[in-house]
Amino acid sequence: VPNHTAMDHPWVRRHPDWYVQASLGGAESDPADWFSVRSGGRIVRLAHGRDPSYPAWLDTAQLDYRVAGLRAAMAEMLLQVASRCDGIRCDMAMLVLDDVFSSTWQARSRTPSNGAARAGEFWWHAIQTLRDRYPETILIAEAYWGLEHRLQQVGFDFTYDKTLLDRLREGPGESVAAHLRADLDFQRRSVRFLENHDEPRAAAVLSPSRQRSGPGPAATPPGRRVPPSRRSPPPAPP
Repeated sequence: VPNHTAMDHPWVRRHPDWYVQASLGGAESDPADWFSVRSGGRIVRLAHGRDPSYPAWLDTAQLDYRVAGLRAAMAEMLLQVASRCDGIRCDMAMLVLDDVFSSTWQARSRTPSNGAARAGEFWWHAIQTLRDRYPETILIAEAYWGLEHRLQQVGFDFTYDKTLLDRLREGPGESVAAHLRADLDFQRRSVRFLENHDEPRAAAVLSPSRQRSGPGPAATPPGRRVPPSRRSPPPAPP
């Protein structure tokens, strides 16, 4: 889970500077989105994690990817997981993209004062470090908002194909067909599904006819295959 930790994670008190901290205006305008923690004899106000489209997750603490120390710690965490696992699924991976993070937090939080500076896309740098040590690790990004291709570009092997699920549920058949005519490399790197732990059960939202036809578009197109070019590092993002 790259975007946030639990509120009782040891980092909250050991490294409160690794978390998004409230500006005066931010804490006053949305008091429920922040919580107080005592660290080193001082009280700091930290943000709950959030997706900008929804209310904050009130049992979480929001990591701050503007902080160099946090970026290094999370890259190391990725290596630790890769040392134990053949593959890693990264929750809500698009929230860590530089522009998404900035648009979510820049105007609502205090700018870090510990020498933080934009250092390029976190995912690109962290994944290249991982590939140097564990080149066979499979990386899957949970992705929304049409950002799947960008996450593939910064190094993920596969991305969730939530768009197909939405079109199977709500769109005309032609919209499903059009989606499946996308670039072949993108198709091969898409993870198709009819159900997800964050979504209602398929039987509750698909019409009877779509329950019968849905498995075909979800299971038969190219996808979930490791692309031959994966071993080559992607181009550096701008």
